[in-house]
Amino acid sequence: MTNCSVHIRNRIPPARQRGAATVLIGLTLVMVSVLLVIGVAQTTTLETRMARNTVLANQARQAALAGFNYGNAWLKTQRPAWIAQPNGVEIATPTSNPPAMTSSAGDRFAINVTFERRAEWAGYVRVEATAVPGSAPEIEARVSQFVRLSSVLTWAGETAPPLVVDGCADLSAASDVYPLGADSDRVGNAVTTSADSACLRLGGANTHGGSLQGESFAAGELWDRLMSVDREEFQTLAAEQSARDPTQRDYWWATATDLVAGEWRRSLGSVERPIVLVIPTALGCPRFGGGAQIVGVVLIEADCSGAPAWGDVHLYGSLGVSGVSGDFGSLGPNSRLFHISQFPGGGPARIEPPPLDIVQLAGSWRDF
Repeated sequence: MTNCSVHIRNRIPPARQRGAATVLIGLTLVMVSVLLVIGVAQTTTLETRMARNTVLANQARQAALAGFNYGNAWLKTQRPAWIAQPNGVEIATPTSNPPAMTSSAGDRFAINVTFERRAEWAGYVRVEATAVPGSAPEIEARVSQFVRLSSVLTWAGETAPPLVVDGCADLSAASDVYPLGADSDRVGNAVTTSADSACLRLGGANTHGGSLQGESFAAGELWDRLMSVDREEFQTLAAEQSARDPTQRDYWWATATDLVAGEWRRSLGSVERPIVLVIPTALGCPRFGGGAQIVGVVLIEADCSGAPAWGDVHLYGSLGVSGVSGDFGSLGPNSRLFHISQFPGGGPARIEPPPLDIVQLAGSWRDF
């Protein structure tokens, strides 16, 4: 008879099994609790950061808006130094940016203001301001809007060709009229008239490729063609500046004391500060000569038909005259008219007196 021995494994008592399970569950709960605490902490930190970023973004926008208003105010009183880019865009900045703004919490916001203009924008300037908090450089607020600088000249006055005639003109005694882009493949108008261009007699005058544009405005409306203000307002502006040094004047309403033996001989204006000179009807159509150099717009209100021939004078800008009863034929062989861009060393694309006001273009506001 064979003896068989059976080995029986020791079993863990149920009580001990329940204890191990309890420990395991407890550890799991602890780990879950830790993870929950970490998750809540991270969420709270993220929410706090998001809330702070939202506050900073709103404050940055307010700072950018302040910079935009600063830029507008600066444009109204100062002349930007425009820098032409290779693509034709012109950029300028204020001589100094507005000071950094500080919030009640101590956050500082650096503000930058830039101006941009392009030929196709027809006189509009885009004013753009950005603001960045020093503690969060990744946040940037940007606002911009197109504005129009309104001066004593209309847009047609600011971009006028060298000669604007209300009526007809005989330029056969003149030597040269230099338009925008003279002698290039993109030359502008040399003469604009209210009459048919057929009544513009050039003779031997050289317009350097410039065209003649007829019937550009209604007869008798030379003032309204060039000027955006009425005569009384312009005369007031000129009177307010009459006590200034001549180099600091922008507006001139001529009087008899400005003439020498009935002739205008005074040089006026510069590329940086072009003038607007009005010769009122009471002075007639005086002769210009004496080697005078004028930069800006000269508007002669009297009918210059049959007026004496001018002497040695160079005008960089635009001459507005009337030849209603006959032909304006005062330009002599030493009288030269230039578009302001033809000034030696280079000049701007248009005549820009100081702005009287800034008009914001509706619908052009951007704050994103």
